[in-house]
Parts: sequence; C-alpha cells; structure tokens
Amino acid sequence: MHGVIQTHLTTLSIPSFAPLDTHLQALQALRQEATSLRSLSDNISRKRGYDDDDEKAMEREEKKRKKEEEEKKKKLETRGVKQLKKVDTSGMRKLSSFFAKAGAKK
Repeated sequence: MHGVIQTHLTTLSIPSFAPLDTHLQALQALRQEATSLRSLSDNISRKRGYDDDDEKAMEREEKKRKKEEEEKKKKLETRGVKQLKKVDTSGMRKLSSFFAKAGAKK
C-alpha cells in the first residue's frame, strides 16, 4: 500500500494557491477597514460620553440605590399586606375614630 500511495503523490501536481492568498489578503484589508469605521461610528452614537460629570454619576447612583431599597421593601411585604393594599376603603371610617374619646353624654 505504501508504494501505491507514494506513486500517486508524486504524480499529483500541487495546485497553486497564489490567487486564493491574494483574495484572502484583500478580504482581511476590507475587514480591518470595516472595523475601523465601525469603531468611529460607535463613538459618535454613544448615549453618554466617557467624560460625564460627577454630579450626573452621583444622581444615577442615588436613583439606583433608591430603586434597590424600594424593591427590597416590596420583597419584605407579607402576602396579607399586599392583599390589604388592594381593598377599597373609600366608604369605611378610619380605625382611629373607634378609639377617639366619646363626646359628653346628656
């Protein structure tokens, strides 16, 4: 088998890959150009720049902290409290009215 393979390998001519190499180099150049243009457009279209004011950064941090605290409070609420928030109390008297001192009796 070794002899047969060797004869076939010597008779085969290796094709030239020069056109393929030049085409791949042209594609690489196009990719580099596209990435450089993309990086330019990304910098232009950013919502915020890198040189933000410290005050704006502090405001964002404060909003984030308040939002996290609010979510934490919501998680600590019991099921009963959540259900009581949904109750319509428009026609009911306030609870404190039952504990107020009674008026003078006649």
